[in-house]
Amino acid sequence: MLNIPLLPLVFYQKAVAGSIVGGRRFMAEMLEFAAVHQIKPMIETMPISQINEAMDKVLANKARYRIVLTSE
Repeated sequence: MLNIPLLPLVFYQKAVAGSIVGGRRFMAEMLEFAAVHQIKPMIETMPISQINEAMDKVLANKARYRIVLTSE
């Protein structure tokens, strides 16, 4: 059981979330499967200097799947 202070969650709009995707073994199997079958993520890259534009695209639901910020 977790003891989490309520006020920071409420006043700072924080959240606690969990996932049941699987453990390390399942993640390793999934990554190996993806490598063997040449499955790659669908992402859009943008330079870190365009972080504001990237955030605007995300907020406007215009990001193509995921935006990954890259160093220049």
